[in-house]
Amino acid sequence: MSFTSLTFFIFLAITLALYWLARRKDLQNFILLAASYIFYGWVDPVYALLLGSASIVDFGLAQAMERYPARKKIFLSLALLINLGGLILFKYFDFFAGSFISALNSLGLPVDPLILGLIVPAGISFYTLKKISYIVDCYRGTVEPEKDFVRYAIYVAFFPQIFAGPIEPHRRFLPQLAEARHWSARFFERAWPLLVMGLFKKIVIADNINLIVDKIYLLGEPSKFLLFVGT
Repeated sequence: MSFTSLTFFIFLAITLALYWLARRKDLQNFILLAASYIFYGWVDPVYALLLGSASIVDFGLAQAMERYPARKKIFLSLALLINLGGLILFKYFDFFAGSFISALNSLGLPVDPLILGLIVPAGISFYTLKKISYIVDCYRGTVEPEKDFVRYAIYVAFFPQIFAGPIEPHRRFLPQLAEARHWSARFFERAWPLLVMGLFKKIVIADNINLIVDKIYLLGEPSKFLLFVGT
C-alpha cells in the first residue's frame, strides 16, 4: 500500500476517524495496533505474522531481563542472535543461495531459484534496529521494560514509520501511548501543511528524479553516462 495511493488515503481516513471516536487510550492503542498490522500485512500476511512473532519474543525477553537480572546477558545474547540472525537471513540469503545454486548447476544438478529464494520483508531493517535499541536499553537498565504488550507492539509496527522510518526513540514514543489523547483542531492545523509538503516532495520531486536516476544506473559505464548527459 503506497503512501501516495488512493487506497492509503481511504485507510488513513478510516483509521483516524476510529481513533478519535474511541476517546479511551486503551481502545485508541488497539486501533493503532490493528491498523499497523493491516497496513503491513497488505504487502504479505505472512510477514505480518513474522513481525508479530518477533515482537512477542522480544517483549518476553525484556520481561525476563527484569525478572531474572542474573541472566540478563543470556537474554540479551538470545535477543541479538534472533534479531540480527533474522536480518542477515532475509537480507543476504538470496546472495548465498545464488552461489549455492551456481555450484549445484556446475555439478549438473539443476535447481529452481524460486525454491531457495526469500522475499525480504518490507521495513525489516527499521523495525529490527528499533527492537535492538529497546532490548539493549533494557539490558543497561536505562529504561524499564514496557509492561503493556500492545504499546510495545505499536512501537515496533507503527505504520507511518515501518517502511521508511524515521526510527523513533522508544523513550519518546512509548510514554505517549500511556497518556490520554483528545481531539483538538490544533492538531489538524499543525499537521496538514506537513502532509501537503511531504506529498509534494514525494510525487513532484522524488518520483520525477527517480526516473532520471534509474536511467543513469541502467547505463552502467561512465562513458555512457557522459553521452546521456550530452543528449
